[in-house]
Amino acid sequence: MKHKRALKLLRKWQRRLHLDDWDIGLTTVAEEVLNTDCGTVVGLCHRGDTGAVAQITIAMGDGKGVEGTVVHELLHLILTPLVREGKRLADLMGHTHGDLACERLADSEETAVDRLTKVLRELTGRRDGK
Repeated sequence: MKHKRALKLLRKWQRRLHLDDWDIGLTTVAEEVLNTDCGTVVGLCHRGDTGAVAQITIAMGDGKGVEGTVVHELLHLILTPLVREGKRLADLMGHTHGDLACERLADSEETAVDRLTKVLRELTGRRDGK
């Protein structure tokens, strides 16, 4: 049932954010958090190198905050053109500087997505963060 709810929220926000041209898959896990190389998170968005295809994974935990997590992960997709171009430029910079550029790009993307998620949630009457 939790997966169905998360999928319904994903499709609702996919429409709201005008991401209908994206083919987005959803995986839900019962855990509270997902362990990554960068630490623990409640959601992950894997987008392909080209095209409009993505896979979102959400740690359902107690089910609270799922909508905010869905919004957060979808916002990453809106920034895809900027991220892809940034990575292309970083590749041109070479290994040392390119790696640093990619790291800073990822940090900046996360900061922007966090802020936009908060704004959207407040505009829709939700203040529960993610």
